[in-house]
Amino acid sequence: MPWAGVTLTDLFASTTQMNPQAIALSQAAGPAQPRRTLTYEAADRAIQRTMDHLLDLGLRPGEIVLVSMASTMEAPVAILAALRAGFTPCLVPVTVTLDEAASVVSAVPARAIVTTGAIGPLRPVEVLRAAAASSGGPRFVLAFGERLPAGVIPLDDVLIRSADTGFEPVDAGMPQRPPAVLTVERRAGRILVHRHEQSNLVAASLLTVLRSGMASAEPVLSTLSLMSLAGLVTGLGPCLLTAGTLALEPLFTTASFLASLSAHPRLHVVVPGALEGPLAESGLSASVSIASALLLHRQGVRLDRVPGLPAARFPVVDALAVGERTLLVEARGEDRRPALRLGTIRIPDDIGAIVVAARRHEDGQLDVGGVTVSTRLDENLRSDPEAFVGTGCSVTVDETQRILSVRN
Repeated sequence: MPWAGVTLTDLFASTTQMNPQAIALSQAAGPAQPRRTLTYEAADRAIQRTMDHLLDLGLRPGEIVLVSMASTMEAPVAILAALRAGFTPCLVPVTVTLDEAASVVSAVPARAIVTTGAIGPLRPVEVLRAAAASSGGPRFVLAFGERLPAGVIPLDDVLIRSADTGFEPVDAGMPQRPPAVLTVERRAGRILVHRHEQSNLVAASLLTVLRSGMASAEPVLSTLSLMSLAGLVTGLGPCLLTAGTLALEPLFTTASFLASLSAHPRLHVVVPGALEGPLAESGLSASVSIASALLLHRQGVRLDRVPGLPAARFPVVDALAVGERTLLVEARGEDRRPALRLGTIRIPDDIGAIVVAARRHEDGQLDVGGVTVSTRLDENLRSDPEAFVGTGCSVTVDETQRILSVRN
């Protein structure tokens, strides 16, 4: 298995040592404003400074840190800082309500929160701080942004003071067992927390790279939140695998998206599947600046009704997020229609370990298996990583096992 034992922090450290001046992170800053960027060297310093803030609180390797960030450069910095320190980051969507945040705090024994002050009308720091106070949760709250509530530890200095000044490798002191990553799924009024081993995230990211045809050092423009399995393995993970640039869209608008496309001569685009129609209508399907387009679908999708991109001049890849369990990824064929099917995907080729497998019960329920499938915190750890588990979704397929629809 080419990914066995490989972690996200390993991949970041490798690129930083080989090419510290390459651009690691890029972010739209607003109309008529230049993009914010961080080289791998500067990102490494920001990660180290964030990690130092967490260590100064007395946290120990193995403890959990809640991370709730928008699609800004601070998000991967916070995630990688927690992992480098040996902490387990629990990724929480910035859109959680107070009740949902309280459920997360109750379910996960976190010691600290890393979040942001404001994203448009949202105030994640206030929601998570209130949830922690009402549920006896983490005492320490750290946040990026301005106008933070009293008692919140500011983190903006970690980026401001992280200019390139000469790279020096950092001894991360990683514990023997690399920490996992936790993600949160909101389903039918319940909060479900999923555990992902880093090597499994790398495997899922490798599948994205192979299906999208990503080459070394090519940018990935992602409109997805990094606070999810889908965001990690279609954006951050592939960039770390290919030593590329992760371009982020904090507040997605058509204008900022087009500006981001024009800022890079050739990039891979990751967008929600619902944008397939607008992409076709806008004429972007003929763009030579797009190297590939990955369309993310979730439960409730009717893949047999997607409009298709018949005139696309680039590979189109479909990814189906089965909650926070796993991701099914497949490139489209000559008919330019979604080609996601039940069956088994192995890497490398047909002789390697099972990355992901999907099957349908007689009652229509979808089961998944493989190394990339997560384990929920409220269920026993699976002794066999290739065993099938239920998804709680039903699936319909055609005679070739092509997936037509997935619904809760």
